Amino acid sequence: MAKSLTVAEALQNARESYGLSRDLPDSPIKTFSDLFRFAAENYATSSAYTCIGHSISFAELDSLSDSFAAWLCQVEDLHPGDRVALHLPNLLQYPVAAMAVLKAGMVLVNTNPLYTGPELVSQFADAQVKIVISLKNIASDLAKIIDQTSVQTVVLTEVADLHPQPKRTLINAVVKYLRREVPKLNFTNSLSFRDVLKRGSSLPKPQYPTPREDDIAVLQYTGGTTGGSKGCMLTHASLISSMHQCAWLYEHANWEKGQSTLVVPLPLYHIYAFDVGFCHCLINGHNTLLIPNPRDIKDFIKTLRKTPFDGFTGLNTLFNALLNKGF
Repeated sequence: MAKSLTVAEALQNARESYGLSRDLPDSPIKTFSDLFRFAAENYATSSAYTCIGHSISFAELDSLSDSFAAWLCQVEDLHPGDRVALHLPNLLQYPVAAMAVLKAGMVLVNTNPLYTGPELVSQFADAQVKIVISLKNIASDLAKIIDQTSVQTVVLTEVADLHPQPKRTLINAVVKYLRREVPKLNFTNSLSFRDVLKRGSSLPKPQYPTPREDDIAVLQYTGGTTGGSKGCMLTHASLISSMHQCAWLYEHANWEKGQSTLVVPLPLYHIYAFDVGFCHCLINGHNTLLIPNPRDIKDFIKTLRKTPFDGFTGLNTLFNALLNKGF
């Protein structure tokens, strides 16, 4: 009778079959500050993110996040360790805001846009959130409960806010007036994403703190399947180590760093997509194709058919839906 294996033994056997070491590769990248510096220095002119037909380079990502971080630090007067929530689907605005929060030494709070009002109140209280960045299309529940929280400012964005003109105005107008996907909102204290970037771009670049490896970088909330959703305190070291653990992927997939394209339909506010679509994008310099609404399978397939790609992150239900639609 064959000996049964523990999970650890099975994983080690699998690693050995692929020739993978048990040890992490040596790397000077220990924190997100190291990672952002590396990406800006090595992939500046390469495309970092593509969404709804527009791409931003790593240099643009670096510059835009500096502007947003300057606003956080110098206008809102936030400090390292303060919590900023991202209440966003997969849009270009997500990596810009996420990089800004982490550059400034603050804690990124990933917030599921599908949360109900009471769930938002609970999470914001637990995380002690001070700023929320949200998409107007999905901000109606947020508007109803924001006065029940300690949030001091809400930054509202529209779908195409990082697209060039006239495409920006056209897409935002279609979403608002033809599709009628933008509800009327009433916030006591809100600003537009573009106004924040404009204000921040006129300010001096902040003197960013040097984070420690054990500093909390992200509060990642669980699905709440065994009770209330709980915030997992993910440090710089834990997220960067996870990134390094998957360094073998590029070696075995024969992808070229700075040249490949990875499709990310899973939402970046979930840890799987955050790890692959944010951390791995920055260290490998690949272009990440963000899909704002993968449930629209018809439009998703249309995007995939016109965009050559090298990799694809997904779940069984998504793959099954694509196959059933003939992809």
